[in-house]
Amino acid sequence: MILHKLIFSRKTIYSLVSRKTGRNNQCKYILTITTAFLLLLLATPPVFAQGAGIEWDILNQELMELYLTGKYDRAVVVAKKALEVAEKNVGPNHPDVAQSLNNLAELYRIQGQYAEAEPLYKRALAIDEKALGPNHSVVATDLNNVALLYYTQGQYAEAEPLLKRALAIDEKALGPQSLCCCDRPEQRGLALLHPGPV
Repeated sequence: MILHKLIFSRKTIYSLVSRKTGRNNQCKYILTITTAFLLLLLATPPVFAQGAGIEWDILNQELMELYLTGKYDRAVVVAKKALEVAEKNVGPNHPDVAQSLNNLAELYRIQGQYAEAEPLYKRALAIDEKALGPNHSVVATDLNNVALLYYTQGQYAEAEPLLKRALAIDEKALGPQSLCCCDRPEQRGLALLHPGPV
């Protein structure tokens, strides 16, 4: 299971940011997002990309197990090793490296180590934009990850343009109605926890 592929619905987070920046205080939705994330982690089967090798796959599986059991310090060590293996096996500018960067950044983010997380998220975004193109759905997820980091820190003005761009990529790839219809697993999970328009 890959951590960065399970980040929340951009439409939901964008809604939260816009509410925070100009309307009602919606802090209870942060708890909803966190709960949805945990449910998604438990409900989604493992998926590993080809390329970085079996050792990388095994490290990512161990990383997920440590993440799910809350052993974040050990998970950081494993995530660093997975990043090292990916860089060695596929080079520093491969999407598998970006995935490892996102996983490590997410571990830092959930521990409140935002200064450590930000450059990793941004490097992952740069790699994926170059390797996959600026309008790829993985790039939208990367944008969402950086936006979530900013949102977590209360930097709503920084999060909003990233979320708008991520939404535009998704709408272009999937069609504008697909986001409302909850075609993606993470959107279905959030829709169950937060029914109604977002």
